[in-house]
Amino acid sequence: LSVVVPAFNEAGRIAGNLKALRAALPEAEIVVVDDGSTDATAAEVEALADPAIRLLRNPRKGRGGALKSGLAAAGGDIVVTVDADLSYGPEEVRRLFEHLRKYPACDLVIGSCYMPGGRTEGVPAKRLWASRIGNRLLRFAFHGRFHTTTGILRGYRRGRLQAMLPNLVSDGKELYLEFLHKALAAGWRIEEIPATLTWRRAGGGGSFSFLPTASSHLSFLLARHGLLAYLVSWALLAPI
Repeated sequence: LSVVVPAFNEAGRIAGNLKALRAALPEAEIVVVDDGSTDATAAEVEALADPAIRLLRNPRKGRGGALKSGLAAAGGDIVVTVDADLSYGPEEVRRLFEHLRKYPACDLVIGSCYMPGGRTEGVPAKRLWASRIGNRLLRFAFHGRFHTTTGILRGYRRGRLQAMLPNLVSDGKELYLEFLHKALAAGWRIEEIPATLTWRRAGGGGSFSFLPTASSHLSFLLARHGLLAYLVSWALLAPI
């Protein structure tokens, strides 16, 4: 089992979160991809001196670029991706691992806080509302198949993953959508299981750049479904 953790400016909590992952998943290797942090994130990871935790230093590329680097470096037969803030906790990571181990026909499993049985805890209303609306729109691009298309909590089989990576071009958050699109085209079996997302930003803060994210997702809709999809999505987002 490998756990890939992209990290950008996570000093002050990265060490404690990695220890929590190690305690819950002692058999796993953890690949931390420092995405050009300007704080002490990398130094705190190195200070752990844990042979099961590997640090990759990336120039600042974005979430997608960091994920691709980590996924390429992961050595486990099953690879799970999770945020450095553990908004999806270690128990959720283990549930994805167990799902892929139990169901060998599944190629990719998505942890979804928006499907029946999934939930969110403590997420600021504005951010939660925007995320729900975005994911509902993006369900349209995938013909209603998925409740959560933009979340990081995913589990992959390394064999299929390694064959897919050379075909991926996105370095931003649209990588989540590109991966789903190309995995479906390649005949992957993709499943969702319920998950709990817990807000862990100090003070409920953190900047939220809605427009760039919405723009990248609408561009994906346009590419998948043409002008009509773009206009429908724009009309729905216009009141924001």
